[in-house]
Order: sequence, then structure tokens, then C-alpha cells
Amino acid sequence: MTLTTEFDNRAYVPGETLRGRVSWPSSGPPPEEVEVRLFYYTEGKGDRDIVVVDSLTIDRPSAPDSRDYAFRLPEDGPFSFSGKLVSLVWAVEAQRDDDGDSAKIDFVYSPTGQELDLYAHDDGNLPKTGIFGG
Repeated sequence: MTLTTEFDNRAYVPGETLRGRVSWPSSGPPPEEVEVRLFYYTEGKGDRDIVVVDSLTIDRPSAPDSRDYAFRLPEDGPFSFSGKLVSLVWAVEAQRDDDGDSAKIDFVYSPTGQELDLYAHDDGNLPKTGIFGG
């Protein structure tokens, strides 16, 4: 399975539309369906959270086949960020229902089109513990 974004773009701003194409090869029988999902997830220390923002299902595609997809990104985040303990990553993924074949593209979503770095200005003087002690 192959997944692309329009112009191979990997950075988006609020309200923009993420467009691309998903395709699958001719080997084997065609899938019953292919699902394309827009989601974000956390990675780093602690539990991994995944939130599906939108999805579309392609029913009974032929093999080989390819289809365009489009998702309008939200106006208000949450935005891509990277911190010392956790990061928030946006992605689009396509998956066949029959054999689990999938493809995923991570991208940056923020007002600046760049990942927010929560410690960009850490000069070593940030507290090592919470402000309420501990």
C-alpha cells in the first residue's frame, strides 16, 4: 500500500486541507474496504493516546486501484509539539481490512507550520519539579 500527500507536504496550518492519494497493488484479491484516517497521537513517557479526528472508507475497491483523499484540519489544534517527556504527532494512515497492510505519514500541524518546541528557551533555570512542591 502506498500513501502520499499532495506535493509531498509534511507541514500544515489550522483550517488547511490535507490532500493526497492512497493506492494498493494488484497482487491478491481486492480488499473489501480501505480506511483512511486522520489522527494524532502522543509518544514518549507514559501511556500512548490516539485520537481519530476524521476518517473515510473506500468500499469494494478494485485491485489495483488508487483514490484521492482530503481532510480539513481543525482550526484550534491540538498542535504538534515536542517536550521533554511527551510529544504530540499528527498523522494520516490508510489500512486494508483484509490483510492489515497499511501506510502512515506523520506531519506537523501548527499555526507556524513548525512543531512547537516546549523547551526551546530552556536556559537551565526552569524548575526541576512542579511549582507546588515535590
